[in-house]
This record gives sequence, structure tokens and C-alpha cells, in this order.
Amino acid sequence: MTQDWKAVATAIDQRLLELGLELRELARRSKVSESTLRELRYNSKQRRRSSRTLSDVSTGLEWPPGHLESVLTGSPTSEVGGVGLDAVVNRLDAVDSRLDEMNSLLRQLSNDVGELLRTDRGERDAGR
Repeated sequence: MTQDWKAVATAIDQRLLELGLELRELARRSKVSESTLRELRYNSKQRRRSSRTLSDVSTGLEWPPGHLESVLTGSPTSEVGGVGLDAVVNRLDAVDSRLDEMNSLLRQLSNDVGELLRTDRGERDAGR
């Protein structure tokens, strides 16, 4: 498996600029040392990094945890973190459908409560 550390460095550098972040802030967010981040950003030392390090840096840069690992290996970002884009879309469709059902139930419940209140008011008014 080829590893493209230059692509990782470019991605980190561009994302830092996009977010307006300094390495110190990224270190705080990701809990990765500034020296390690500097090595990654400038591609100064190519060595094996744990996937946890790349995951933490990805998260610190407001990306999904597997983003930099995908950049490193050249795998499509539609498979970030081992989850295919189709699976995510399918899950979101299911959530959307369930939300529609819940909204329908809430509307019905609201209508039922409204009817109960009107009935109760009518009975109280009739008793006066």
C-alpha cells in the first residue's frame, strides 16, 4: 500500500488556512504535540504514524476521524472510516423517514390535545 505523506501535508496545510487555525490551536484540539503536527504539515519526517494520530488530527481539523488516513492511502473519501457513502446515505434516509413519522405523530397528538381542551372548556362553560 502506497502512502502519500505529501498529500497529507498539503491537506493539513490547506485546512489550517481554511479554518484560520495555528498549530498551537490544532495541538490543543487534537491533543497531538506541536512537533508532530509540524512534521506532518511540512512532511519533514516520513515515518510510521499511528492511525490514532491521524484520526485525532482529522478530528481537530473538523473532518471525519478517518479523513487523513484516506488521504494518506489515496482511498476515496466516500469510504472514510471504513463506512461507505451509500451506507451513510441509506442510514440518513431511514432517519429522515422516522422523523417524518414522528412529526406526523406529534401533529396528531397536538390535534388530540387541542380537541380535549376544547371539549373540556365546552363542558365547563355548559356547567356555568
